[in-house]
Amino acid sequence: MRNPHILAHHERVADIGEKNSKKLLAQTGSNTGNLLFISAVRRIAKYRDYSSGYKFDPARIAEMHDGIVIPAANWVQASKDYGWLANLIEKSKLPCVLVGLGAQSLHADRIPKLTPGTLRFLQVVSERSTSISVRGEFTATVLEKFGVRNVRVTGCPSLMWWVNRPVSVQKVAKRISDVVMHSTRSDEAKSQSSNSRYRTSLYITQYAYKKKLDYVAQTELSDIVISRNNDLSGVAWDMIHMAYAEKDSDKVSAHIKKHIKCFFSVDEWVAFMTTKDFSFGTRLHGTIAALLAGKPAMLVTHDTRTREMARWAAIPCIDESEVLRKTEIDFQGIYDDLDFSEFNERQKSYYSEFCEFFDENEIDHNLCRSVTAS
Repeated sequence: MRNPHILAHHERVADIGEKNSKKLLAQTGSNTGNLLFISAVRRIAKYRDYSSGYKFDPARIAEMHDGIVIPAANWVQASKDYGWLANLIEKSKLPCVLVGLGAQSLHADRIPKLTPGTLRFLQVVSERSTSISVRGEFTATVLEKFGVRNVRVTGCPSLMWWVNRPVSVQKVAKRISDVVMHSTRSDEAKSQSSNSRYRTSLYITQYAYKKKLDYVAQTELSDIVISRNNDLSGVAWDMIHMAYAEKDSDKVSAHIKKHIKCFFSVDEWVAFMTTKDFSFGTRLHGTIAALLAGKPAMLVTHDTRTREMARWAAIPCIDESEVLRKTEIDFQGIYDDLDFSEFNERQKSYYSEFCEFFDENEIDHNLCRSVTAS
């Protein structure tokens, strides 16, 4: 492919000041973490005439482009149905390549049940590509169970965001003070308090509140609304009071306005992370934003997606069960114990493997073969 259509949201949201928070978040796919892998794929793939978006005229795309590239997320799950997308791809008659596909399950022994539409989508893409890029071995196992075998484990393309070099973290011995946190929480999750992932997210939210730490929000709409202070009618106050274990709206609002950060471009997110000492939380892409900035980070793993990605990319991690057992988080102790030599070494081969994936699928790209050969 020399001129593919990128089937994704835009890699950054424009005119932020003119849009309310709900619309801004919707334009990222309701999770700002999506911007990292979308932006990475746009920077990696070469094209003559850039176009992106999920809604397209198959005939028009076929006339203007020679293929479709899809930066994917946790699409392999029971709640999704991508039959509509299978229809569009079939009608286009173009080759199609999936990059960074993940399967979502709380436990590795629970294969998610897929809708007929999603199964057909996977088969359609499988037939139109040399290989499908998946985030880890669990996802590869799930796809094989459903008869899709031309799979290559690559991890997530977000770690390739710099394009011209692998990610590297050089930790220095120091007393840390500026810690940023993040968790997997959203307004819609308030009924899932018995879910361990959500309990971990509440723990992190409340810990950041108690310690007055910055927190990067990715899906927490009400927190984002309050932090922007421009459309407060959209705030789910009951959820905010519960999430922060704080009944005083003025007190929690003051904290949110000072400490909650949300980014609608990867450049700004990575730049912010360069000002921090350490990142800690359950968000994969919140962790990766710190790593891209060259900053030490610890991922709190909570499901198959985060565990398989941490293993494949050698991202330092701790299981959520370890966090929930503690009343205090010893950030300094965790930081002091971190060793990024394995991560840095792994990123060299990680980069090389992604280069090979784009080559075997005949996608012209901007990755540096001189880096992979060194």
